[in-house]
Amino acid sequence: LAMPPTTSITTSSTRPTGSPSSSSLPSSSSSPTQSCPVADNEVCGCANVRQSDYRGTKSTTEDGFDCARWDSDWVKSLDYFVLEDYPDEGLESNFCRNPDNDIRGPWC
Repeated sequence: LAMPPTTSITTSSTRPTGSPSSSSLPSSSSSPTQSCPVADNEVCGCANVRQSDYRGTKSTTEDGFDCARWDSDWVKSLDYFVLEDYPDEGLESNFCRNPDNDIRGPWC
């Protein structure tokens, strides 16, 4: 959930424009069906769970914008994302996460 001055929300996506794709984060597997029991969730995340286990500190979008804090008033004002629906997804600070298991991987 980036907050660049020109952020726009699209109706066809649950992400603001400028959000990172899963390709901007390392992956421990090239196949989403492979398991990755030795993946370090601080460095990457398991591709078979769309990196929803990623707990690293990446906090910028592909476009280089700083991510918004998950607990910011701006994020809380979004009508398509309810922070309280994801209590165990590591939504700390402004780190990229994939709380909703988005096919594109971690986002912010």
